[in-house]
Order: sequence, then structure tokens, then C-alpha cells
Amino acid sequence: MPFAMSRNARITAIVAITAVLLVLLAWLTQGFILKRGESIDCGNGDIRRTIDLNDFTTRYWAYSVEFEASLAKRGRLAVRLDPKQLQQLSEAMQQGREFRQFVVAGYNACAITKTQYGDFGAKFQALDGLAKQIEHLAGEEQEDKARLAELVHLYINLSQTLGGGVHPNVAIDASNIGLILLKIAERVYGPDHPNVAIRANNIGQILKDKGDLDGALAFTQRALKIFTQTYGPDNPSTKIVAGHMKKIRSEMKK
Repeated sequence: MPFAMSRNARITAIVAITAVLLVLLAWLTQGFILKRGESIDCGNGDIRRTIDLNDFTTRYWAYSVEFEASLAKRGRLAVRLDPKQLQQLSEAMQQGREFRQFVVAGYNACAITKTQYGDFGAKFQALDGLAKQIEHLAGEEQEDKARLAELVHLYINLSQTLGGGVHPNVAIDASNIGLILLKIAERVYGPDHPNVAIRANNIGQILKDKGDLDGALAFTQRALKIFTQTYGPDNPSTKIVAGHMKKIRSEMKK
């Protein structure tokens, strides 16, 4: 009986250890399996595997969670920043989260190249770098308001540029973020989706500021058409874009 019990004990131990090893192996390989995703053929020899938000965040924007938590706690950052700066940083973080989803969706829909995906990732890494500098400076004993305000300004501007918003430093050309975002929206949502109208309207406003009124008119017309068809002429978004159109036509007459 003692021998039998000892043998049973050994078997039980082996089974238990095997189970633990299998669980550990599953845990270690889970990230790899998720990152591989589903194989898709984007044409021209571009074979890629779908990704998810965790893949993108872990690789390019790992510090964002900690930085967002710091903003939410209203700790040392709240002491060194004024309420307006805190609000702007929080909005920039929100914009970053939304844009991250957009980039991942665009990559999985073959709307952007692997190179463009990497370029977007590098910009998110730059955001992470600025966030760390902001956190570090906010924790210093000697306050440097000017430098802190400069870093916050850089973070907000980079976030706005990433989102393809109306920003005077965003150049409209074949590689412009705004045009890339428009392509992503078209591929992910379809050509007549309101998200496409938002991107088209943003590009129209940037072109208007740069003096390209013909280009501005074309993009704004497209945005207005989509909003009118989707929401009707009396919707606030439709009215805003209609106002943009009116201003562009007025400037063209000068």
C-alpha cells in the first residue's frame, strides 16, 4: 500500500506539474498568437497579419496608460499645470486613443502601407517621449513653468497633427496625414460615411488656409454632400460645413 500510495502521489504530481506547464505555455504564447492574427493579402506582394489595439499600444504607446492615470489622479501634474493645460492634455490623450483605433483599422483594411503604419507608430513613440518629459519635469523640486508649458504645447500639437485636424503646419501633399486618414476612412467605412465627410472637411479647411481655394472647394463639397445625404440640411454638422462652403465661395469671388 505504501508503494501504491507513493506511485499515485508521483502520478498526481506529474499531472499537476504538466497542467501548470501547459497553462504557463499558453500564457507565454498567447501574445504571439494574438499578434499573428489572420493572414490577409493586400496585393502587390503585401502579405500581413491583422493586429489589435494591444499590439499597437505595447509596441508604440506603452507609456500612455501610466500618463493617463497620472492625469486622472490630478496629482503632481495638477499642481504644476493650470486647469486649461490639464484639460487640453486630457483631450489630446482621448484623441490619441481614437486615432490609434483608426490606424489599427486602416492597417487591417489594407488602407495604409506597412511603412505608413510604422511612421504613425513613430509619432506615437514621440508622444510617449514627451509624456515622460512632462511627468519628469512636473516632479522636479524647482519649477520650470516655461519649459513645462512648451512640452505640453508640443504634445498637444503633435496629437492634433496625428489626428489630421485643422492645423496650420500640416502640409497637403501625397504623403499628408489628412489624405491618408481620408483613405483609411473610405476603406474602413465606405465612401459616403460621415467619418469620410469629417476628414474631407478638415482637408478643405487646411487647403483654404493655404490659399488653394479650388482644392478646398472640392473637398468641402464632398463633405457637405455626405452630411446632407446622411443627416439632412438642418443638422448642425451640415450647417457648419455649409458655412465653410459659403466662405470659400466668397473668397473665390474676390
